[in-house]
Amino acid sequence: MSCGPTNEPRGPGALDRPSLAVPFPGGKIGVTDDWHHRVVVIDRRTKRIVWQYGHDGSAGRRRGYLNKPDGLQLIR
Repeated sequence: MSCGPTNEPRGPGALDRPSLAVPFPGGKIGVTDDWHHRVVVIDRRTKRIVWQYGHDGSAGRRRGYLNKPDGLQLIR
C-alpha cells in the first residue's frame, strides 16, 4: 500500500521512516512518522497530510509531543 506524499522528499509533507499505516474511514490513512516524532492522517486521494499530532522533527514527552511513536489505534 502506498500512503505518503510521494513528491515531497523534504518539508512538512515528507515522512521519515513511517512504521505503521492504518486505514481510516473516508479514504484516510493514519501513519506513525517515527523519526519526525508525529502521527499523521493522510488523505489517500490528495496524498496530503490533513491532520497531525506531534511536532515535526521535535521529540518530547510533554503534551503535544511524541518521541518515535510506536503505535496507532483508531477508537470509534
